[in-house]
Amino acid sequence: MNILTQANGGLEWVTRPPCNNGSLSSIGRYSFGRPDKSFRMKRPSFPAMFLGLIPFLAICFSVSAWDRVYPMVLGLPFNLFWLLSWTVLTPICMFGAYCVETARDAKSTSIHDEERQR
Repeated sequence: MNILTQANGGLEWVTRPPCNNGSLSSIGRYSFGRPDKSFRMKRPSFPAMFLGLIPFLAICFSVSAWDRVYPMVLGLPFNLFWLLSWTVLTPICMFGAYCVETARDAKSTSIHDEERQR
């Protein structure tokens, strides 16, 4: 891993090995996260990914469906209403994805606890 550092009034590249688990969680003397335990990031589940993609798809790829001024909704042009409504709906979708992932983590934790007790 190459790191740009300042030495002797100039910049130079210093090669340092990655931390124990192969990630960039600690660089030099600075430690980010939990240095005593290795942290492995899990791939998100399909329902969580789907819930996260809904706002993106609704805002970016539906332009042809809402690219008009009329009808007016709540006194706003339809395209502005569409974007503002997805600004409100996006955190709801993200909260749903969070709930899916925390439920999955709780389930996997309980399975691992049962295996340890055997």
